[in-house]
Amino acid sequence: MLAARAEVLGPDHLDTLRSRYGLAVVLAEQGRYDQAADEFRAVLVARAEVLGPDHPETLGTRHGLAGLLAEQGRYDQAAEECRTVLAIRAEVLGTEHPDTLVTRHNLAGILALQGRYDEAADEYRWVWATRAEVLGADHPNTLQSRHNLASVLADQGRYDEAATEFQAVLATQIEALGPDHPNTLHSRHNLASVLAEQGRHDEAATEFQAVLATQTEVLGPDHPDTLGTRHGLAGLFAAQGRYDEAADEYRWVSATRAEVLGADHPNTLQSRHNLARMLEEQGRYDEAATEFRAVLATQTKVLGPDHPDTTQTRKSINLLTKYQK
Repeated sequence: MLAARAEVLGPDHLDTLRSRYGLAVVLAEQGRYDQAADEFRAVLVARAEVLGPDHPETLGTRHGLAGLLAEQGRYDQAAEECRTVLAIRAEVLGTEHPDTLVTRHNLAGILALQGRYDEAADEYRWVWATRAEVLGADHPNTLQSRHNLASVLADQGRYDEAATEFQAVLATQIEALGPDHPNTLHSRHNLASVLAEQGRHDEAATEFQAVLATQTEVLGPDHPDTLGTRHGLAGLFAAQGRYDEAADEYRWVSATRAEVLGADHPNTLQSRHNLARMLEEQGRYDEAATEFRAVLATQTKVLGPDHPDTTQTRKSINLLTKYQK
């Protein structure tokens, strides 16, 4: 359809650009981020020229690009795009317009990815409360903000609060969206992670395995969400002292994430960091040290020296050095 519209209507016709934007969204959903980024940028340039930089469709394209940059781990660029769109939408549409709330929600997510958890939690609380008022408490977007607030609570180590929020969101999502909806599966995955942190390993394993089976069937084994669940399951193996199994999982996820997301993506680096931890647990200290140092060098470059992931890797190296002495 895209090729036909481009030939008949021209590459810059609004209908052609809408088809091209739709293609970008599909590529992003498939985890083909580099191709999606190329499409988003091409559509953005054309829409800005044809419609103007403040037109809703142009802003929608910038918003989509910001989300994609975040998926690629390019958080500073993503935050810059998001803030630009947020400022224009707030001025043109108002602070409580659904489109403005979407952008503010996404900015909160980027803040969380940057390790700025207090700011992210404040943003999510505001968006959640405002969406509940504007859209309703059970609206999928409202639930998504509540879900993401729970994720930040987990990042802050507030596991009991996080589990309570995840369980409330999950119950509503199952009823409203169905058990196999990506948002429902995401909530189950995150609840499983919190259960594992609470030491409730059997419950966590049941959740992880159920989510993994559905994601593998619905999304495919190499989809970023599926890989995230395998990463979480590896962490559960580690918590249970099953270090050989955990190392095998982390090794596979690291390699697959490097292929799908890129070798420098934060998620790839997190899997490599955790693989190094398993090598350490197995007494393979030299291999662990090599892996930790490679991860630290890339995290420092990509995330910055003060990001929580970078700080954690630095601490891991310091602890490992003590063991080696």
